[in-house]
Order: sequence, then structure tokens, then C-alpha cells
Amino acid sequence: MNPRAATEPAPLNAGSQLIPGFRVRRHLRRATPFDVYEVISQERRCSCIAKMPRPELIHSERARKMLRAEADHLLSFSHPHLVRAYEFVDEPQPALIMETLTGQTLKHLIHESGHALTAQELAIMGTHLTSALGYLHDKRLVHLDLKPSNVVCEAGKVKLIDLSLAREPGTVHRGIGTRTYLSPEQAAGGELTTAADIWGIGAVMYEAVTRATPFPDSTPQAYQQVSTRLRLPKSCRVELPSDLASTINDCLEPTAADRPSLIEVESVLERFI
Repeated sequence: MNPRAATEPAPLNAGSQLIPGFRVRRHLRRATPFDVYEVISQERRCSCIAKMPRPELIHSERARKMLRAEADHLLSFSHPHLVRAYEFVDEPQPALIMETLTGQTLKHLIHESGHALTAQELAIMGTHLTSALGYLHDKRLVHLDLKPSNVVCEAGKVKLIDLSLAREPGTVHRGIGTRTYLSPEQAAGGELTTAADIWGIGAVMYEAVTRATPFPDSTPQAYQQVSTRLRLPKSCRVELPSDLASTINDCLEPTAADRPSLIEVESVLERFI
């Protein structure tokens, strides 16, 4: 057992009051530094999603700033392929209230449901992601955390969630994001552009095709992305239309300048819908 896990405060139980007006239906996940709950909103009389700092981080200024920044973005955005936010509650504890998505994450579909995406499904998913990212990029934001668990598939539509790391292009510290899905420049640190999200699209499509995490053995001490070029296995390249397979590989070019633009990726994907 992880000694740290044993000392962490447990998530709230079903029926507990999360904050005034919201009662816990179930705890969905715990990550750093947030807990995510399904809650019942007294005002809306429906299920919502609440994201808030973990109990031991309630007073963390960094966690509060991250959550408020995500809330500011989502509350000002309106896009069919981005999760919708309803409100941000500041007191007595900060919480971001969002819509409930009834679909499954792409991670669940490919790893637990065993669903193999067809070329058409892959292309539809990809164009929905490029649509959402194009919207964010026009707002001068890069998402920086594209991964199957942040992609929700619902009734033929894909929605991108979790903007907690989204920021303007610029210089960032080494390792920002989820270690196994970092673009090479995120892993190395330094100047980031929207090309980091192009790599992220490639990583998501790579996993959807191969059912393998891009860099499972990456660690903060040795990010494999910096020294290893990721490519679709030959067996996958044979099964996919060649243009689609080539586009996935092109998105995963180690050098940001060598990757295609969002419009170029979208134009290829649209051929297979």
C-alpha cells in the first residue's frame, strides 16, 4: 500500500453535501490536484459534475488559481465539442460546476469495452477534436493535456474536457501535462506553440488504433518522448487507409515545425467521414 494514499482524506460519500445546493451522488475520480464528483444540483434539479481541489489542497492558492482559470475559460466559451460549464462557486470551497456527459471516455471504449474504431469513427473523432482545438487556438490557448481519458464519446459526438492546464503559447517548465502523453517539447520544457496539441491529437489517435499508451515507461527522470520517435506499428499501417496512417505519424513528428497544421490534419480526416 502507498503510505501517502493511506493518509489522504477519503472522498465524500454519496448523500454528503459538497457545498450548499449540491449533494454528492458519487465520486468519479481523484487526480492531482482535483477531485471530480457527480452531484445533484438543488437549483437545476438534475445531475451535474463538480470539480474541486482535493481536501488537503482546499487552501492551496495554486489549485484555486488553476480551477478559477479553467472556469473563466469554460464559462466564456460555447462550442459543441467542449464540455459546458454552468458556474463557478468560490465559497465556502471553490468548485467548478459543469454539465454531466452521459457517454464514455475514449479510454474506457478502447481499453475496457474493447471497441475497435473503424477508419470512419477515427476520422469523426479526429475532426471533432480539431474543431474544438481550432476554437481554443483562435482564443490563443493550447490545451496541453490531450489523452483518451479527456475525450468523451457521446451519441456520435466527441467532447473534449479538462482545461486545467490550458494556457497561452509561450515558455513552460519541463513536464507540464500527463507524463505518458507529453509532446517532446512539453517533456523537454521551453517554448510551446499550438503544435503541441497537434502531437496530442496524434497520440490520441495512435492509442485509439493500437490500444497502447504512447510512452508507458516515461518518468520525470527520463521522458522517452525526448529521445524516441513514436510511429504506428506496421500491422496498423496496413489496416488503415495510407493517408490516415501517414497523418497520424506526421502529427507525431518529434520536431514541432515538421508537424502538419490543424487545417491540414482536418482536411485529411474529412476524406474518411
